[in-house]
Order: sequence, then structure tokens, then C-alpha cells
Amino acid sequence: MEQSAPLAGSAANSNADSNVTFGSAVTYAVNGLTFYVAGNGGLGAFETVPSPFVQTNRESSNASTSFAAQTPVQTSGGSYGFNTTVTFTGSTSNRSAIVVGSLAPSTTTIGNGADPSDLSLCPGGAATMLDAFTLQTSSGTDRVTAVTVSLAAGTAAGLSLVEITNDAGTTVYGSVANPASDTVAVTLTSNISVTTTPTQYKVRVTPRSHANMPVPQGATYAVTGTVTAVTDSSVDVYNDTTSATVTIDNLSPDNPNGETGTPCNGQVTLNWFNPINADFSQVVILRRAGAAVADTPVEGTTYTAGNTIGSSTVVYAGSLATFVDTGTANGTAYYYRILARGTCLNYSTGIGAGPFSPSATTADLQVTKTASAASIQPGDYVTFTITVTNNGPSTATGVTVTDPIPTSLTYVSATPSAGSCSYSAPTVTCSLGSLANGASATITLVATGTAVGLPVNVATVAASQVDCVPANNSAGVRVTVQVQTANLSITKSGSPSSVGVGGAVTWTLNVTNGGPNKATGVTVSDPIPAGMTLTSATTTWPGGSCSGNPLVTCSLGTMINGATATITIAAVNNGAGTKSNTASVASSPATDFDPDTTNNNATATTLVTGAAAPSARTRGSSYTGTA
Repeated sequence: MEQSAPLAGSAANSNADSNVTFGSAVTYAVNGLTFYVAGNGGLGAFETVPSPFVQTNRESSNASTSFAAQTPVQTSGGSYGFNTTVTFTGSTSNRSAIVVGSLAPSTTTIGNGADPSDLSLCPGGAATMLDAFTLQTSSGTDRVTAVTVSLAAGTAAGLSLVEITNDAGTTVYGSVANPASDTVAVTLTSNISVTTTPTQYKVRVTPRSHANMPVPQGATYAVTGTVTAVTDSSVDVYNDTTSATVTIDNLSPDNPNGETGTPCNGQVTLNWFNPINADFSQVVILRRAGAAVADTPVEGTTYTAGNTIGSSTVVYAGSLATFVDTGTANGTAYYYRILARGTCLNYSTGIGAGPFSPSATTADLQVTKTASAASIQPGDYVTFTITVTNNGPSTATGVTVTDPIPTSLTYVSATPSAGSCSYSAPTVTCSLGSLANGASATITLVATGTAVGLPVNVATVAASQVDCVPANNSAGVRVTVQVQTANLSITKSGSPSSVGVGGAVTWTLNVTNGGPNKATGVTVSDPIPAGMTLTSATTTWPGGSCSGNPLVTCSLGTMINGATATITIAAVNNGAGTKSNTASVASSPATDFDPDTTNNNATATTLVTGAAAPSARTRGSSYTGTA
């Protein structure tokens, strides 16, 4: 221990005795130790050492004997009382003396320095300062022989070198190459001298090269690191708690997607969607004839069109989402791989496309489609007209149209102007044969509305020849299958309004469809009041009928917009009082919507006076409903 004030506490004592005690209590600190020097006037004296002291020296000369003893390094703080006794034996005298002292430990503090700024690097980037830390002793000097740096979890994989340097970075005290773990123990080749003056040092890191990084898709390493251990002779206090963040970008962009290819006469047109990653820079497209592209770019390398990678050729490097490859030969099958490149020259794994075979024999087929109605109701028919035209320049053979029928529609028929059509749920397939340059063919497709929906019916044409304009190979039209709106209303009147017991009353019900669409499944319900007996219920509506007693139900079926149906119901009064009944009308809830239900009910009231007539029919008598 090096002490600028070595005695943290001391006590002396002497007496005329063969034993001696501490002059006063002596306090000691953690990691310190306590010692004493004692003497006796006897030339042949020995001592009995109090625990936990251990004798370290004994000398006899000049008619006296001296002793030295000390404790081990203390693991906790405490004190020795003034009555701690050293006993002398052997040839002793009655003259004894002792001096007791306590040595406080020296500490080295590892503190926060002025950390560098955060920084982003690519693989193979320059060495960069990560952390600043200070070293300072509480007294005297110390010597650091090793430093441990703790990195953020998983980030050692992105580093090729961790160094301990002076503040300026001009002196390297020690380093570890390609650290195997996130706890990097750096043995110093040049030791660091530590004094009571705080001095700043640095932790410097270097990214691995592309070649030594993990393969795509790779990862991003957010590297942080602080000093968490040093090797020295002092008690250490660790306060290096922060560092910069050095981000190493070895993460590849996402792959492009949605790739399509269209071969034509001496060329292939490629289309795709670029990824939306923030560090996306460009795409690189590789081409190979006769076999799929298996080659991959070298990470960290910049490519331009015309470069070769293995058996593949770079045909495009740029940031567009379309490319026309004109360096192709007709009749040859070409395969492509489209890769995304990041700003740090990291490449995605890529997506394959092809084979595409350019041909001099091409036919631009165009399809259009129309519908007889923009909207229909369930059960209604709709006719689609599909027209296929060959814009040339060659005759198209094996012309085929496919048309999947949406679930809101039901297939009825398909009639072509040439060739034949077949149906295998849910798709209509029409084989039209050959179409010369400039020729057209039509298909008439009939379907019915099945369920409410907004289906888009799409027809697609294909042929044996290469089509250089695939954008016009499909056409669709939307036909809305909607619930029909029918505003049904009902009125009711009774005659006479006052009648004696046994007298008859007749109700007239008028049901009107206010549209704007037809109403289906129209039903009228009219309960006969208690104390009255139903005698008849009829309707003049074609196909309509009435039944039931005492609840009369009249089924009217379908009523077109503007139509009115009349129902006549007769009954006999069996007792006096006010008789009131309400009729209601409704249509099928599965297909119809009534925008105003306040007019769906109508009530008539009849006043019955006098005693019951002897001839009155009894409730429950049979009757015949007619139309």
C-alpha cells in the first residue's frame, strides 16, 4: 500500500511491566491492515501475539528485543481496543513499549470521461472511439495491467478489434482482435501508470470487414461499451457507466417483390416493387441463359451493368422498378435474380424470375368486357359481353379466355362467336381457336344475381404466342348485386262503422308498392278481433291467396313498382263492444329493404251494439279464402 498519510490511526504505550497494551483504540478500514512495533528490555524475550496479528520480525540486540506484527488485509471495518495485550516471555525485563498503527487502503477510481459522439459505420469502416474513461488514485500511484470492456449484448460479432488507447489515440496500451464474447479482457502490453491526477483514456473499436461479417440478411450492431474491470494493486471503484453508440450496419435491405417478366421480340421486360427500407440504395439484376441464377454479389462490392458474377451477368444496377433487357436472343430461355442493395453495400438474398423466352412471333391480344346493367337484384339476369381482339402482328393460335364467376353471381350460359365454352365452377373457359391479325371474337356470358355484393367479373385472354403487351390481357366490370328497395304501404277501412250483434262487417285492405324496385314475398297479416267470426278472406291480386283463422294471412308474391293489391275480409259480430284490428304488410327480408315502415300497418274500428243475434256464427267456423 502506498500512502501519502500512511497512519490512518495510531497509538503508543510504555510501562514498567513485562506486558504491554495498546495506548488507545485503533480503528481500521475495509481493505486496510493494522500493525505494531513492540520492544522489551530483555535480551532473550519472546512475544505472545494477539489474534489476528502475525509476527513478521524479531530482533535481539543491545540488551533488548524488538518485534513487528501485522494483521491480514481487513474484509470489513472495525477497531482494536486499548486493552489489546502483547505478552512477553523468556528473558524479559520490566521495561516494555509498543507503537500501533492502521494503514488505510489506496483506491483507484475508474470514472466517466467525455464520451465521443454517436456514429454509424459500414462494415470495413475506420477505427472509432467508443468510450472515454478516467483513472485516478486516492493516494500515491498505481499500475493498471489489464482492462475489461463490457459490450452491448451480441455486438462483439460486428467488431474486428477492441483497443485501449490514450486520450488522443496515439498510444495503444493493449488490444483484442475479433473478440469472441461481449466481455472483452484486454491484457495491456504497456501498463498504465495511475496517479492522483485524473487522466482520460479511450476504448477504440473497429468494424469487421464485409468478408468477415455474417452472411445476408446480416444484422445491425448498436455497439456500446464501458470499462467494468481493471487489474491493479488498489481497491477499485467503477463509475464508467456511459459510452457512445457506434452503429455498424451489416443488415441487408428486404428483397424486391411482385416481380413479373414479359418476353417479346429480342427483349425481356422486367417489373418489380422496390423495398421501402430507409437504407435501400438500388437493385442489381443478374441474368443467366438456360439455368436459374445461383450466383450472388460479393458484399461490399459495387457492380455496374456488364460485370460478371460467376456464370451470371449484371444487366442492370439502379433504383428504378422496371428494366427492358435488350441483350437477348429469340428462342433462348433467360433466368433473372433481382437483389436489393443497401447504402453500406449489403445485398439481399434476391428473388428469382423466369424463364422468359423472347420470340419473333408475337401477338398482342386485347380483351374488353361490358355488362348489360351496373346493378341488379338477387334473381335478376345480367349479360356480359367479352370481346377479344388480336392487334398482331402475328396470328394468335390457341386463344383461350377464362372468367371466374364471383360468388355473388350464378352462371347461366356462355356463347362464343367462334369455338366453344365450358363451365367448371367457378370458372368459364372458352377456346376460341385462332385469331388473325386484326380479327376479333365475342363471348356472351349470362349470369344471375345470387347474393348481395360488389363483384368484379374479370376475363383474361392467353394464346400460344408471346404477348408483348400483357397489360391489356385482362378486363373486368363491376355489377352490384344489391338489396331491392320497395316502400310498401297498407290502408284499411271497415263497413259499416257501427253494427248490431249478429251483423256483418267487411274490411277492405289496399297494399301499394311505392318502389322504386319490385317487392318480393309480399305478405299481409290481419288478426280477427275476439267476439267476431271470420266468414271470408279474398284478394284480387293475380296468384294471391288468403288463409288462416283467426289470423288471416294473405300471400301476394311479387309486386312491381306502383302496383296495388286489394284484399277483402268479412266477419260476423258475436257480441257488443268496440272491435279494433290492425293489418300489417311486409316483404322478404332477404332481398328487400323497406325505407319507411311507418306505413306498414293500418287499423279499423267497428262499434257493435245490441244483444247477440240468434243466427250468429261461432268463432272458429270454417271459411274459404279465394283469389
